[in-house]
Amino acid sequence: ENVTTVVEGLHALAGDGVDFYDVGDQVKWMEDLDLADVEARASKADVAIVVVGENALRQNHKGKTGGENVARSSIALFGRQLELVQAVHASRTPLIVVFVNNRPISEPWIVEHAAAIVEAWEPGALGGQAIAEVLFGEVNPSGKLPITIPYSAGHIRAIYDDKPTARVRRYVDAPTRNLFEFGDGLSYTTFRYGDVLLSSSEIVSDESVTARIDLTNEGDRLGEEVVQLYVRDDFSRVTRPLKELRGFRRVSLEPGQTRTVEFEITPDSLAYYDLGMNWRVEPGEFTIMIGPSSRDAGLRKATLRVTESRRDCGWLPAFICRRSASTPSVRR
Repeated sequence: ENVTTVVEGLHALAGDGVDFYDVGDQVKWMEDLDLADVEARASKADVAIVVVGENALRQNHKGKTGGENVARSSIALFGRQLELVQAVHASRTPLIVVFVNNRPISEPWIVEHAAAIVEAWEPGALGGQAIAEVLFGEVNPSGKLPITIPYSAGHIRAIYDDKPTARVRRYVDAPTRNLFEFGDGLSYTTFRYGDVLLSSSEIVSDESVTARIDLTNEGDRLGEEVVQLYVRDDFSRVTRPLKELRGFRRVSLEPGQTRTVEFEITPDSLAYYDLGMNWRVEPGEFTIMIGPSSRDAGLRKATLRVTESRRDCGWLPAFICRRSASTPSVRR
């Protein structure tokens, strides 16, 4: 009595306009699924919303496919759930797929054929209401993925902050890409990113710099965007990730509104533990990236040059200062 299911949430907003087709709540046992009947029912609808995923809790635990102590060899949909989605798609009715799950689901076919996908995770007691409000446009979604979703279990590990040499992988039986990247997430409006502007293109290693970017809501409704800042150390003595998340801002914009989003890049945003396990900023060039996700295609970039600090050099000549600052033993 304390839970709003997806069906109840849809009924609350659409009333009798929702036709519920029950295939059971045990995804392990769907042997009696009549795919022809599913297709026929879906063909009579304006839009088909298919809720699939995992069972995280059952009293006897026999039906569990997710949750604690439930390991799986695959991250695809369990059992005949993909067949169910494909039968609905065969009806030619616009297809929306809702995932209710506690681990990433990898179904490339759904990504390629569904009109929309809602990743609800384990949505909680009022999850059905929240999902319905998003589907009916009462709420403009603004969520971003906190993980990378791989193309298949064979593509694990899938992370956004790979080292350069770890990113090079090839598969003979599947595309070499992820289904979704870290930070991905769509909205009912469209945001345009301007150019990245730095308050200074060159700083010393103990200084901070401000990165600015103009964000414009080009759609026709209020929306929120999570603007993400990534940093890459282009050259270093220790191999560094291709990019690292160093900040994010949630920005609300009216239709047509533009706002300047600022990030302060401090020495801690650029530092790492060197070969001597010293936390330091290594002089050189850094790529500053701002965008809607970690996906390379959407990131706007600028180059920041960092030189050595003279803070501890005192009266020493500049050329000696530069040499000393690059030697951890001298600095100590």
